[in-house]
Amino acid sequence: AEYMGVSFGMDNIDYSPLPYSIVVSLNDKLYEKRRAALTELEELAKKYVQSSDSSKLYKLIRVLTVQFATSQLPNLRRGGLQGLATIAIALGKGSEYARSFTLQLLTPPLTCVDDPESTVRFIACESLYNIANILRGEVLRYFDRVFDAMFRMSSDVNTELQHAVLILDALVKDIVVECCATFDLAAFVRMIRERIYVQDSRARDFLLSWLMAVFDIPGVNICPYLSEILDGLFIISSDNCHDLKPPCDILLKHCLSQAVRSDVTTLINVIVIYLSNDNLAVQMNALTWLYHCISTAEKKAILPFLPTILNALLPCLSIGEACEESEGLAIVINKSLLELIETTDISDLEGSSFLSCTVVIICQTLNENKGSRNVPTRLYALNWLLHLFITLPQRMYQHLELVVNTTLHQVFTEESNEVVQIHLQLFAVVCSMPTKPYLSLKEDEIIMIPSETDANIRLLVKMDQEACNDYFPSFILKLLKKLKSSLGMLDSKGDHIICNLCALLNPYQVYYVISQVLTNFYANIDNDRFTFDVVKVLNKILMTNVELKYLRNELASFSNKNISLLFTSLYKCWCYHPVATVSLCLLTGNYQHATQLLETFGDFEVTLDIMEEVDLLIRLIEAPVFVELRNRLADVERNQYLIRCLQTLSMIVPQGSSHTQLELRLKCTTLPFIHGNTASRNSSQISICDSNLVKFNELLSYYNNVQNKTYCN
Repeated sequence: AEYMGVSFGMDNIDYSPLPYSIVVSLNDKLYEKRRAALTELEELAKKYVQSSDSSKLYKLIRVLTVQFATSQLPNLRRGGLQGLATIAIALGKGSEYARSFTLQLLTPPLTCVDDPESTVRFIACESLYNIANILRGEVLRYFDRVFDAMFRMSSDVNTELQHAVLILDALVKDIVVECCATFDLAAFVRMIRERIYVQDSRARDFLLSWLMAVFDIPGVNICPYLSEILDGLFIISSDNCHDLKPPCDILLKHCLSQAVRSDVTTLINVIVIYLSNDNLAVQMNALTWLYHCISTAEKKAILPFLPTILNALLPCLSIGEACEESEGLAIVINKSLLELIETTDISDLEGSSFLSCTVVIICQTLNENKGSRNVPTRLYALNWLLHLFITLPQRMYQHLELVVNTTLHQVFTEESNEVVQIHLQLFAVVCSMPTKPYLSLKEDEIIMIPSETDANIRLLVKMDQEACNDYFPSFILKLLKKLKSSLGMLDSKGDHIICNLCALLNPYQVYYVISQVLTNFYANIDNDRFTFDVVKVLNKILMTNVELKYLRNELASFSNKNISLLFTSLYKCWCYHPVATVSLCLLTGNYQHATQLLETFGDFEVTLDIMEEVDLLIRLIEAPVFVELRNRLADVERNQYLIRCLQTLSMIVPQGSSHTQLELRLKCTTLPFIHGNTASRNSSQISICDSNLVKFNELLSYYNNVQNKTYCN
């Protein structure tokens, strides 16, 4: 047979029980002719239904499927699809025939939704609507295929088809609501999860509408599946399409209100990914979800996720003016997590590695967030370390090396004074938190023990005070090594660091340990300039800084054995800076010994550096620290050692402003220059050189050996 010039091989194909007239009309391009054929087909199908002739019905459906719906000719495909929908209508809603032929009726239009001809796709969608409207709940048996077909059609560019899909979509949603008892929610979520990463905005809108529809079905609880779809929802919320943002935000809020009914810990790994999203709206959504999770979950359930959360949260604390609302919420979350550590008993998490991972993450954050823009992040990261050491000192002891190595490296390159101050507070806590008990040592004994790394040595020193722990000497050694290896850092930041350590810790121990470390690990290196420079800084701080006022007063009074031990330790270290040694003796009132030291200046080469330091010492005598010394000059009879010391100093310093200044001070006294041992014959002079607390003869010998090694070689 041939129609409109096209042959369809009718002579070789069996179309029965479909009449020839219907076959020809279904292939016609004119809608009126096809409509007449469809009316005739409907009557034929009803006739077979009334006569219960299921075999004829089966043959009708098969002919329309094989010979029409799958034909290579678009007209035949259109006619076949419309014919199948007509048969479904003839079978009637809820009929046994409709249920038995469900798959046969659905398969052809489901296949044709991808047809290259837009008109065929449109009729396929139309046929699906008519068939689904008859089958109703039976459609849910093949919901996955129906849903997939609608999903594919949702992104079609054809406007008429888009409108048709919306009508079909509404029908299927109504059917799901009607038959929710048989609706497979798990399968539905799986289909959503497989498609939610689609890029097309129309397809995304389709998925959002279905999620919202299912959320609204009474008795359907999608909360256990939130973790499977949340990631995709956050991705969709970052879509640049303005039409998608409102429905996605509404859905996210709807999910959030229901999340309390689910295990929120399953959501955290998804949420934290979007805390660093460039889209501030997405970031705000993620922060809101995280706050909800932390607020509703059990405290111990959150702790294992702490490293993951902090890794994403800490950078959010530097958002700044870009989004003050997000930064404010991030601060609230951070505070909640700090309180969580403080108030939660973690004894049953003994085997958990969350604390170790947390410390590692914080240190990584400090290394990765440099620059002025990330100052808040570094501050909060350091506050976390500070909080952990204060709250969990015993558990944090094993992380000392990692924390100190990380922060000590950064404190020298940090430009923010506020961040530097937190660094120093952290060092103070680390060096004063409870650790191992002190070993039983002799008062002047130093024990050297290999540390965990071969490159460092730990000194354990016994202190009568308990401000510092046994890690403190090791920290000081690390600090000095860093100062030595970092060019210019001793001058630019060394004094600031040492001053603050003295303010935060016991200055007695700070100076005692630094002097011991310098004497034992640096001063033994011939002609080591570093020891000279460090002593110069230490002496300046000791003589001038407010933080050291109490220690200066203690040294000046020389009132107990501990001070004599400190003096001896400082003296041996100060020997590598001759002028500093003299100033130490002047501070402690050991004027005769100071004179003896000055008299040795002719025995070694006096460098320009030393002469500059002598000049500074003379100026220092006029400073507040030496008010007591200047007052003693009024009592000439009892302070002849002091006067002789200053007179000797005036002979060393070259003519100049400093020399003139010292000479003017000496003119205030009424006693002429003292020759020989005249001063030593006066037993009423004030000096502690004869005290049993300090062996000055041994110290002088030690001093001479140092000068011979340093300046005479």
